[in-house]
Amino acid sequence: MAEGNLTAGADRGFKPGLNCAQSVLTAFSDDFDVEPAAAARIAAGFGGGIGHLQKTCGAVTGAVMVLGLRCYDANDSSASKTLTYDKVREFI
Repeated sequence: MAEGNLTAGADRGFKPGLNCAQSVLTAFSDDFDVEPAAAARIAAGFGGGIGHLQKTCGAVTGAVMVLGLRCYDANDSSASKTLTYDKVREFI
């Protein structure tokens, strides 16, 4: 996935039986060496606008998780957290 081209991953498609957050996160799971089943488990509670509360759409929360995987580096947590926040704000 090209830097800054998160929306291109949406072309990978909504997966039957998964919520929007699961669909987005699993679409990128191979990019981050995350098993699709693990990605689906991680994102499971974000469906229906976070736990069916009709808040932020799972497509958005899934994308935020992808940005965290892309930008956050535990070895440089301060700078990478700032980068992550910047990218999330840009996306939103």
